[in-house]
Amino acid sequence: MKKLFLTASVLIVLLLTCIVISCKESGAEAEIDAFIIFDNSRGANPISVYSSQQRNSRDRITELNAGERSRPIEWASSPFNFFFLSYTVGLTGIDNFILNVPRSQINPRVDKGTTTNVILPSFAEAFRGYDGLLTNSSHLVIQNNSTFPLEVHQSTFPLRPDNNSASPMVSARESAQYTITPGLVSGYQLWTGGRFVPFPASIENFREGFVYNFTYDENNITLINSVEANVANVRFAQ
Repeated sequence: MKKLFLTASVLIVLLLTCIVISCKESGAEAEIDAFIIFDNSRGANPISVYSSQQRNSRDRITELNAGERSRPIEWASSPFNFFFLSYTVGLTGIDNFILNVPRSQINPRVDKGTTTNVILPSFAEAFRGYDGLLTNSSHLVIQNNSTFPLEVHQSTFPLRPDNNSASPMVSARESAQYTITPGLVSGYQLWTGGRFVPFPASIENFREGFVYNFTYDENNITLINSVEANVANVRFAQ
């Protein structure tokens, strides 16, 4: 009996494999027979729409500012569609900082021969009743008010700013933001003018879910403020 069960299982696997190979060889794909429009008219924050829960850049379908609608996008009709959203927000009290926060999944029906307008939930709707942190990381914002460029180092290794993957350098009079692992402040320092500059000794740890706002002015790093990344501190959320 056990042998018969194993034989049947192998045959089922082989049959399914043959079906998949046959579909690939025949180029069988979902037919593009409809359009879909993503609508951020109710939102006060930019929203990105992805085709995958991982929300990688290659899976991004569209990115919409507050009040925008996408162009009609060709799509295959289906009663089961899965789209994943990420909200771009700022925090009260910190300029030049943005945070991309994944949250919602939407499942609109798309019928053949139609144009489906999908109204995206606003940040306030998506996070209603949520009282947790918006990020598990720590974040730094560095305003370079000196005449020299600077770099943020973890130990002696330079970190690249979130908005500049090409270079770790922050030019004079510019600012940059960093996403780091929560931990001891002593593990991080600035490199500028041929020397290392420590962060203020008054801060012992970079805490999870906090954004630390610093300025550097030739000799000293000054902490302007720190803000917890939570719903209450989000700017422009409705």
